[in-house]
Amino acid sequence: MTGKLVYVKEVREMNTMEPAGCMVFTFEAEQALEKIRSFSPFAEMAVVFGEDQVIFQSPEGADYALRLEDRHYFVRSQSAGEYQIHAFLDERQAARLPWTTFLAILAAGAAAGVIGIFFVDYYAKRFAGRVEAILDAMNQVTTGDFQVRLETGKKEDELDMIADNFNGMCEKLELYIEKSYLEEIERKNAQMQALQSQINPHFLYNTLEAIRMKAICNGDREVGKMLYSMVVLFRSQLKEADVITLGQELDYCKQYLELFEYRYQGCFRSEVECPAELLSLPIIKFVLQPVMENYFIHGIERERQDNLVQVRGEKKGDTLFLYVKDNGRGMDPEKLAQMNRELRENAKAERQNGQNLRNKPESEKGREPQEQAGMKKRNESIGIHNVNRRLKAVYGEKYGIYLEAVQPKGLMVVLMAKAEEDAGKDRMSGCAEEGEEDEKGNVS
Repeated sequence: MTGKLVYVKEVREMNTMEPAGCMVFTFEAEQALEKIRSFSPFAEMAVVFGEDQVIFQSPEGADYALRLEDRHYFVRSQSAGEYQIHAFLDERQAARLPWTTFLAILAAGAAAGVIGIFFVDYYAKRFAGRVEAILDAMNQVTTGDFQVRLETGKKEDELDMIADNFNGMCEKLELYIEKSYLEEIERKNAQMQALQSQINPHFLYNTLEAIRMKAICNGDREVGKMLYSMVVLFRSQLKEADVITLGQELDYCKQYLELFEYRYQGCFRSEVECPAELLSLPIIKFVLQPVMENYFIHGIERERQDNLVQVRGEKKGDTLFLYVKDNGRGMDPEKLAQMNRELRENAKAERQNGQNLRNKPESEKGREPQEQAGMKKRNESIGIHNVNRRLKAVYGEKYGIYLEAVQPKGLMVVLMAKAEEDAGKDRMSGCAEEGEEDEKGNVS
């Protein structure tokens, strides 16, 4: 019976257990089995009872026994009691791709290709635009525009790294060029001032020498000595190199102090002390004279008879210390701290109009001698700040000037320079050569 499942149950007598008959149950299974087979349109199925009784076979007319022996079929068999269930799949038919599936795959591939091309084109255009922006910025830099900046996004890719480094480079270049430009302006101004200032000292040098000789001829040797000190100072300013020995600097300091000893006879004296082994150390010239000038403008008390300035040299390690100590007016603690802060920070803005940092008694407020007013005006360009900047520029930031209060009254100016035989010579050699050329061109 094709497509039917039969179940037979024997019936026996209850008393004798002799066979009395049987019960036969028949189930129509063709539709159920066909529904199971339809789950896979490429598969075939056969249900066999016993050895060779075929209950169901799809497609009809196929020989399942040949399918079992055919190597072109994949076979899967399973037993359920006396029933054998065989499933067959023709590998040639399974390998055959339907046109609908092929067209679907082709359409999906084409769509993926179009979307891929779109995204690649979009990314390539954005990448090219970012590269073009970088090239445009570089071209602007070549024309001298260092204020150009590139936008940096959040991608943090290689182009963002290039843009970030480019912006940093432009900032550093702009700062460097601005610094170099300002330094060049300052250098030109300094050269112009040097050219202008060399005319008057040279004229005064020749004039003072003539007056000195006339005074000696007239027997006035004190005036001659004063004029000699002035001549020595002018000559050192005109003809000495920018780097001299400490001994020469102390000699110029002594000449300057001698002038004021004549000026303030009986109320001022000075002392200069330095170990002999330090006298040969090189130092930039005129670092002590502005400090002395500051004292005579702001520190000396003319009504006293014991005004004293002491100059002392000392070497500690690789540092040369020059101490200029006085017993004058001194300085308020607040002003002293402010001054040291400005010197430490190498402040470039000097106090206008030669502002007096020293303490002045009430009796002298509003009164200033004419000669000190002239010296005060000149002190605007040559002062402690100027010397501090020169020391830091030549020897390094850790050198320079700082101030200390002296008890019970007075002020001590401490100058620090590098104590080496060649200290400052290399950095000042170019300036010395320029000075020599200017002197040859302007001083006969």
